[in-house]
Amino acid sequence: MTSRKHRFRPEVKEGRRPLSKKHPIIAVTGASGSGRGPIKEVFDKIFKREGIAAAFIDGASFHRYDRAEMDALTDQATALGDHSFSHFGPSANLLHELEALFARFAATGTGRRRHFLHSEEDARRHGCPEIAPGGFTPWEDLPDNAEVLLYEGFHGVVKTDDLDVGRHVDLKIGVTPIINLEWIRKVHRDTNNRGYSEKRRSPRCCAGCTITCTISCRSSKARTSISSRCQWSIPPTR
Repeated sequence: MTSRKHRFRPEVKEGRRPLSKKHPIIAVTGASGSGRGPIKEVFDKIFKREGIAAAFIDGASFHRYDRAEMDALTDQATALGDHSFSHFGPSANLLHELEALFARFAATGTGRRRHFLHSEEDARRHGCPEIAPGGFTPWEDLPDNAEVLLYEGFHGVVKTDDLDVGRHVDLKIGVTPIINLEWIRKVHRDTNNRGYSEKRRSPRCCAGCTITCTISCRSSKARTSISSRCQWSIPPTR
């Protein structure tokens, strides 16, 4: 019987490099709450169905600071009038290390990763119950049998003056829902699955503003109000 593995043979448009046949990389990018997670789950099911061994990279694992450090540094930056410091920016992320991982995996199928622990459940699942939510697991080697790498996070195709993460990616998927849906999803996930309070200061948006979200439920219907200090206005969703 012919193996079902690697049956996909994409057409290559002129001027574009072909998909790596040995160590392809897929990047799913978008803001928090945009719907990256469900797309990752779809790929996970495809990989399991086709018998493909995949290595998964959570973009949050390449943040430079853990949750407590980031909160403290954000407060310091805000006190100094700096409203641009956020998880979106290069100073708060290990972007060169991310590019190095992509380059190494594309060439050899190897690399190193760690995991960001969003919750106590994550800590137990990764065998690190002693690490508080918001921390990182130790760095580890990717699985030896990894055939494909799937990245899910903010910076899978980021390009700056001194790095180009996207040049190593074979399939790039960007997720951009309407802004209200994005923030409703984010607030619901953070308050129900990640241990945040119902009223919290959320990560700054790409414009560098601070967005405060509150969520409450009545008659099984979520009513979300979003107030922001930003150059655009976000109307309440009812």
